[in-house]
Amino acid sequence: MSYQVVDIAVGVSLHKTFHYLVPEELRGLLIPGSRVLVPFGNRRIIGTVVGFPAKTEAKSLKHVIESAGSPIPPDLFTLACWMADYYLYPLGQTLESVVPKALARAKPKKKKFIRLLTHPVSESIRGKKQAELARLLSGRDEVSIEELGAYSSQTIKALCAAEIAEIVEREEPDSASEPFVPGNPPALMPAQAEAVRRITEASSDGTFSAFLLHGVTGSGKTEVYLHAITALSGTGKGAIVLVPEIALTPQLLGRFKQRFGSRVAVLHSRQTDRERADEYRRILTGRVDVAIGARSAVFAPFEKIGLIIVDEEHENSYKQDDGLRYHARDTA
Repeated sequence: MSYQVVDIAVGVSLHKTFHYLVPEELRGLLIPGSRVLVPFGNRRIIGTVVGFPAKTEAKSLKHVIESAGSPIPPDLFTLACWMADYYLYPLGQTLESVVPKALARAKPKKKKFIRLLTHPVSESIRGKKQAELARLLSGRDEVSIEELGAYSSQTIKALCAAEIAEIVEREEPDSASEPFVPGNPPALMPAQAEAVRRITEASSDGTFSAFLLHGVTGSGKTEVYLHAITALSGTGKGAIVLVPEIALTPQLLGRFKQRFGSRVAVLHSRQTDRERADEYRRILTGRVDVAIGARSAVFAPFEKIGLIIVDEEHENSYKQDDGLRYHARDTA
């Protein structure tokens, strides 16, 4: 009898990983970084696939229960492995630190729509309200359930039960429905323009470079950030902006939203589980170009990163002082 064994890191304070059997329905689907639900002692917890051992004893091994959401992106997975080694912290707990804890639990927000299944509308419709609703739907591809306040849930269910219409669910899109058109940015001073030129040239080369941007408060560093990020437009690369304190996030966020509209995500520890998971998914699905937040925003899951800005990089708040004790600047 053939079997496949997978090596999994779980979020416990042990410097080791654990072997599990892969159920037949998941064979060939798991990769390093895949999130899975596994039995652990008398609990069921989420772990991360870290490899596939060539040889192991299959007797007494427990089975993976099921997949648990999107895999950790490859670059972020590699970063977490480096951090676990560099900061001497258990790999399972390190991997948990780079993704929102609620990601597997907090499901994406979904919106319900109703659409006709039969054209023209069947004569078997019973009731005045059902007929009205059917006529409304006949002129449109689909209608949001939220728009149907004049119709009771019983009317909607009856139309679906008669197989005249059906309800579909889709992940709720961003609230901004129209493309954002930014205003004209202010002209740069010579020193700002030179800084933007050098940063932009380095980011377009595709190789790693680091710059120290020095300037007193009010000297225009933020405008340099904005111009350097704008230069990434059309490249498919995202930008991460770290701030030393959560309290500074709203101030900076206002300026970035004036320039980039809804394509800005916010990540910080004061968000609810749902909020953090939703922002994380927006980045994963390519609906965001810029992520702003405190030190944990360094884990924003962009497929390609063009620029990471660590504002006031000398601040001690970039050092995590419990759990995974990392320095956000060095990690960036």
